[in-house]
Amino acid sequence: MSKLTASIGWNILAHKTDDVSDIGVRIYQKPESNEIYALRRKKVPPMCKENENPDATW
Repeated sequence: MSKLTASIGWNILAHKTDDVSDIGVRIYQKPESNEIYALRRKKVPPMCKENENPDATW
């Protein structure tokens, strides 16, 4: 998951791991605009098609 979020330009805002269960939670921040995606060296994962809403949630 970390590779995916890094490849689409999302930043980690917070990361917390439980000491007992070792289960972790991360909060990610999506970039304010979609312009950052054009700057990616690798085009993986591919961008949304023109007729799709790039700001729609998964």
